[in-house]
Amino acid sequence: MGIKLKGLFNFDNMEFETERVERTPIQEPSLIEMTKTAIEILSRNPRGFFLLVEGGKIDHGHHQSNAQRALNDFVVFDEAIGEALHVTRDNETLIVVTADHSHVFTMGGSRLKLF
Repeated sequence: MGIKLKGLFNFDNMEFETERVERTPIQEPSLIEMTKTAIEILSRNPRGFFLLVEGGKIDHGHHQSNAQRALNDFVVFDEAIGEALHVTRDNETLIVVTADHSHVFTMGGSRLKLF
């Protein structure tokens, strides 16, 4: 059997990236750090590995109608993908990026009376 690895860094959902960075001391690793470390550990298996990285807080930001949090967490997710590309070899790695569903940003508000 291969290496099994699970990283649990919070009793509930992890923080949004903006809140994680603002905490002193930082108690949670970033999605980028977790991705890089998981690849370093799992790549020790000569048979290869499967790694699932989820940017779940992006969805939470959408559900809260908080575009800033959703977009900040998306940027970190994108950087985690970039880190995965950087620490793996193109000729032996398949990276698939997908979403379980999607949201749209909407700007709501009331009509302004100009006269």
